[in-house]
Amino acid sequence: MENGRSLVRWALGASVVAAMCLYAIVASGTGETSGPIGQARADVIVIDGLKTFGDLEAAPVQFLHDKHTDVVEQTGKDCSACHKKNDRGVQSARFMRLEDVSRQQTTDIYHDNCISCHEETARQGRAAGPTECGGCHARGKILSARRPMGLDKFLHARHAASEAIAPPAGLAVPGDSANCAACHHDFDATARKLVAAKGAEDSCRACHKSAETPLGETVNGKDYAVAVRSFPAAAHQECLGCHVDMAARKLVTGPTKCAGCHGLEKQLAFERPKEIKRMERGQPDAALIMPPVPAKAAADAPATGMAPVAFNHKAHEAANDTCRACHHERIGSCVQCHADKPAAPSPATNTATNAWADPGANVENGGGVLLAQAMHATGSMQSCVGCHAARTAQPQCAGCHTAMPRTELPQESCAKCHKSLDGSAKERLAGLSGDALQKAGREVAADMIAARPVTSGLPGLKDIPETVTIGALADEFQPAKLPHRKIVQALYEGVKESRLAGAFHGDPATLCRGCHHNSPASLTPPRCAGCHGRPFGGDVAGKPGLKGAYHQQCMGCHKAMKLEKPADTKCAECHEKKN
Repeated sequence: MENGRSLVRWALGASVVAAMCLYAIVASGTGETSGPIGQARADVIVIDGLKTFGDLEAAPVQFLHDKHTDVVEQTGKDCSACHKKNDRGVQSARFMRLEDVSRQQTTDIYHDNCISCHEETARQGRAAGPTECGGCHARGKILSARRPMGLDKFLHARHAASEAIAPPAGLAVPGDSANCAACHHDFDATARKLVAAKGAEDSCRACHKSAETPLGETVNGKDYAVAVRSFPAAAHQECLGCHVDMAARKLVTGPTKCAGCHGLEKQLAFERPKEIKRMERGQPDAALIMPPVPAKAAADAPATGMAPVAFNHKAHEAANDTCRACHHERIGSCVQCHADKPAAPSPATNTATNAWADPGANVENGGGVLLAQAMHATGSMQSCVGCHAARTAQPQCAGCHTAMPRTELPQESCAKCHKSLDGSAKERLAGLSGDALQKAGREVAADMIAARPVTSGLPGLKDIPETVTIGALADEFQPAKLPHRKIVQALYEGVKESRLAGAFHGDPATLCRGCHHNSPASLTPPRCAGCHGRPFGGDVAGKPGLKGAYHQQCMGCHKAMKLEKPADTKCAECHEKKN
């Protein structure tokens, strides 16, 4: 999400000298340190690439990329001052070379070029860098404030609308006015070349992994003719290279320095429009998620032990700022990476009701996390349940949900998502397979979603006591007069516009259970004293006494909902002191 999962992002580049910042990631290691933002920089690059040859003979060099970029620009030079281009005009990520070389050659390239540049700058009478070993190979650490970057849907929309971005001649789709092929491409294993990914655009990470994929290894089932660049390399060379090129042509473009993308201040300054055009990739508005089932009896899915889920894909798109909130690497069905069971699936299974299903791709990237775990892990923002649970931390929800245990889900919650198909739905799916089953499943899912409550239920106001006087323990203070109806109405107003709350709070008595817990939902719940006895020290472990229960519930709610009045520390604001 990283919305509940949102990370404020700028662009997908990082620094001006097209791949010098990348060099630290690919050739020299990230070398990132952490510390207080006020003492750190976003452009710190730790040059320690020689460790791939063995132990380092000197301390790593901490290179301030933006600082050097400013000097390069002042002298009228560009990226070629430090980086070479290949015969296709692509800027190399490596410093002053196009490919990896030996340890001694790498050392000589750095020493000859860096020191000579510092000496030449000094001869010109300008402030220059060190020329002695200890000046660069210092033992101290400069704290890094580099923050992760990504292309969210707002930045994606800005790029898609740009008339200055055009696909390369070899990837342009005839008659297509969109510029998608400028960034999204696929590999044609037969023709052994890149092609436009029209209608099948995917995340960069689908092919470009965290490290370079060597020649001879396959990516997503394809044998590439060349080594596949790592994601950092692809992002910096393509995105940053485009920014630099557009800047050279005096066009409006994105950041060209490390801090422009990876600096907190710049990320927070990015203006994000409230509404953007939906990214169209042939994705469904709704999908029916079912476990793999025998192809001959798709409509019998509930018999496998899990009722299907009608997934509102369009609503989830709107609630998140990036597709990667759910699709971590590849834009496809969860079962492409997360197996539904430990053993490899049988070729006879049919997962067509899951959009873009690919049974043969199970557990490729799932890290051993099974499908049920991926969907239901309460502590993970990448799971359905975990994301929903995180939403309950919002002030309008936290008053009730903060006190609820997160270790396990109440059984009745399962039925909010998992609904058994009725007879009509089963008939619509019976005997279908492939695209026909997928299409019918989406239609069934859309009907199930339309039948869900849109807003939370609320009992009739006349059924809610206007005030409740709490005086069972009145001693030093007067009995507390609880504005009961006002509280219920405030809870309702806080969640009534949320479709998520509507799905889980459709029963009019659900909101009542925020306070009247551990008893069936009812408009006439038992009194608190019915379960909580002595003022302190409950009769059962973990259950507070009556006075403790009142204060934990009321004060905890006020604090979680960030209510300024009545304050959770001022007794007299709830019950006046006796004379």
